[in-house]
This record gives sequence, structure tokens and C-alpha cells, in this order.
Amino acid sequence: MTPSKLRTGGYTYSPTSGSAPKKLITMKRNFLNSIFEPLVARFHSREVVANEEPREDAICNSEIGTTDEEGWVKIAAYGVHPGSVQGRDQHFFEEDANAVVAEFNSLRGRLGRMFRGIPIYIGHPDSRPDLYTDHRRLGKYTDLQARPDGLWAKEELNSLGLENKREGFWMYPSPRWDAPAGRPLFRPTRLISVGLTNSPRLLNSEPVANSTLDAEKPTETTTIMDRKLLCEKLGLDVTATDEEILAKITNLQTAHDEAVTKMKEKETELETTANSVVAIRADLANATGQIATLQSSLATARETIANGLLDAAEADGRITHADRATWFPRLTGEARETEANALATLAPKFNTKPLDVTNSRIEIGDEKARREIISNAVEAIMREQGVDYDAAWVLAKKDPKLKPVWEAMKTEG
Repeated sequence: MTPSKLRTGGYTYSPTSGSAPKKLITMKRNFLNSIFEPLVARFHSREVVANEEPREDAICNSEIGTTDEEGWVKIAAYGVHPGSVQGRDQHFFEEDANAVVAEFNSLRGRLGRMFRGIPIYIGHPDSRPDLYTDHRRLGKYTDLQARPDGLWAKEELNSLGLENKREGFWMYPSPRWDAPAGRPLFRPTRLISVGLTNSPRLLNSEPVANSTLDAEKPTETTTIMDRKLLCEKLGLDVTATDEEILAKITNLQTAHDEAVTKMKEKETELETTANSVVAIRADLANATGQIATLQSSLATARETIANGLLDAAEADGRITHADRATWFPRLTGEARETEANALATLAPKFNTKPLDVTNSRIEIGDEKARREIISNAVEAIMREQGVDYDAAWVLAKKDPKLKPVWEAMKTEG
């Protein structure tokens, strides 16, 4: 059943309307390309595929005859041609052409309707994409023949190829083919693609495109560069003179040199900045170390001052030795000045003056005075010798300086 209309991507297409919408055609072409391109590339790639022997790839600019009445062109003449690798010539004769044709027919038979033919490029973007950036096809070769004078191909050109043929931009074909690797001589057995060039390696090469060049001396005035493409890349009109083209190139070179100079200046500036940052970081690390040292010295000084204040307070009888543990953190903390003033205003708890009993009979005779003398003596012994109260009491009783006091205390009893 044939539908009367096909709805696709927002378009209504009637088979009887005479032409399909452009969007439908584009979708169809993209769909077919997505299927066919990987398949064809698999058979045309020089890489080793499953169950295939390693192969050697080569490119050769070959002699080409004028297109005959049926659209056939000669893409390679028989002989020994210079190879793309120095010292590795390419040997191509009728038996080699027959092998290329046989492989071509085998490939076409395997792919059937999916076979797109041998692609025609400008140069060899499929082999050297870094050198040839234009990947568009100019057409294809749909059939091959091994004739007495060389390898011929049936040519089908697209609009780009027809324009090139008419204008003579790129005139000489250069086959890209390969052969089984490891053989003494390179003798191609498979044609991969053909690139058009303006610098053929072989003598007597005949242009495939129209040209005003002398047919006997094609290499003398051949233009290697595509002038139209050059003007387009430079942003100039196709009618630009050589002087205008050279001036544009000079300006671009000058701008490039200036940009390189500025870039180097920026690199120098960044390097200087980086060195400054390193120096600043070193200074910061040094300052941090000095601050840590000063903080440690300050803490030590505060502890020394606190111990001095406590020694004085203990000597004056304002605190006992046991009180030092309470006062020390107060004298080294944030409120140390306030705490120091508080310590200084404490009233003495004990008489810590040296004991003099030679001229102090009145004091010794006073009971309260005697007890205070003994208490101070015991406290002093505990502080100086680090003994407990009982041990200090025994030592005090044995102290000859305290003998008058102890005797007075006996009299009291």
C-alpha cells in the first residue's frame, strides 16, 4: 500500500507532488551516510582488519589520459614510479592493474548497493588529515579497467568535481593504494582513493581538468596553490593581485610576531610575579618563626616575673608555699596586672623575720610570740627542705637556734 502523504520532521510530503522537501532529503542522506561510511571505510582503510594480512600503504601521482567518450579516465600508467618513501619505488604493470581491478570487483560484490565507489579528494585527507584539511569529495570512480596503457576508471563527479574540472583548480590524479607488507617490491593490489594535485611526480602526465598549460610541459607553469581558496582564507576578493596577497600575508606575519612578543612579555611578567610570590612566602615563613620565638620568650618572661612576685610574697609572709600553685596561673593569665596588684596588697600572715633570741627575752617570754616563732620555723623548714609538717617539727626541735624558745615553752608547761 502506498501512502498518499508522508509526515516527516514538520513537513508533509506527497509522493505525487513532484519533489521531496529539502529537510527530508538531508535526513535521508545523513542516515545513509551514517550506515555506509563506516562500512566503506573498513574496506578502504590501510589498517589491518580481521583475518587480513598486514598491508603497505603508498601514494603515487600517475599519468592520466583525457576522459574518453564514455566518461573513463586513465588514473595510472604502467611503469616504475617514485614512491612516497625514498628508495621504495612503486612497480605497477598490467598484472598489478588486473589485481587492483579484481579486488575492486570483489569489494563491490560484497557491499552490493552499499558500495559508494573509490572517493576522489583534493590531496589525501584520508591519509594525511594534518596536511589536507578539506575532506569533501569531488566525486567517485564506480568501475575500473586494466587496459594496455594503464589503469582506467569510470568517473562520476559531483558539483565540486565538475567545477574543478571546468576551472582547472586541481588537475593531476594521485592514486592512494596499498599492497601486502613485507614484499621485496611494492606492487599495489588495492586502490583506496584518488587525490587531485598540481604537482605530479611522473613525466608526460596529462591533466584531468581543463587548463591553458602547454600539454608537453605541464610542470613548468603548474600552480600548486589554489588561488581562489587562498584569497578566501585570507579574507580577500578573488580578484586580489599578488601584491595585495603578499601584503595581507605580511600583515598577518607581523601580527603573529607581535602576538608572540606580547606572549613572551607576559611569560616574563608572570615569571617575575611568581618569583616575588616565592620571596614573599619565604619572608612570611621567617616572620612567623620570629613571632613564635618572641611569644615563647614573652611567656618565659611572664613566668619569671610571676615567680619573682610569689617569692617576694612568700618571703613577706603574705602567702604560704602551698599558695603558689593557686597564684601562679593568676599572675601569668590575661588579668596578670590586676592579680599582681591584689597580691601586693595582701597583709602578711606570718612573721618571717630571722629569729634572734639573744636580745629578745621579752618576746620569748610572750606565749603568743613563742608559738609564732615555732610556726614560722616549721614553715620555713617545710619550704626549704620539702618535708611534711611532722618532719619539720622534729627538725625545728633539734635546731640550736630555737633552744631558748623550746626551753621557755617547757617553763610554761
